[in-house]
Amino acid sequence: MADKTFDEITRWVWHNIKPSEHTKCFRCKKELLGYDVWGYPHEGGYHTKKGKQWLYMKCPCGYQNSLTHMRIPHKDFSKIQE
Repeated sequence: MADKTFDEITRWVWHNIKPSEHTKCFRCKKELLGYDVWGYPHEGGYHTKKGKQWLYMKCPCGYQNSLTHMRIPHKDFSKIQE
């Protein structure tokens, strides 16, 4: 199954997460706030409207930065209003 963007989660991240050392790419250190959130089905993922998903932000350098490793809370994103 192909990865999908999660527009409503992306907007939540943009409005609720402040830049910090944890919101930068783990490979090249570019600030990632402002980029889209992507995901794919994963049992250990976040709750979303599409089921449990592993969520991450793609950096232009190609690295996929997990929201978990970025210390973004495991919020129940299935309840986000679009």
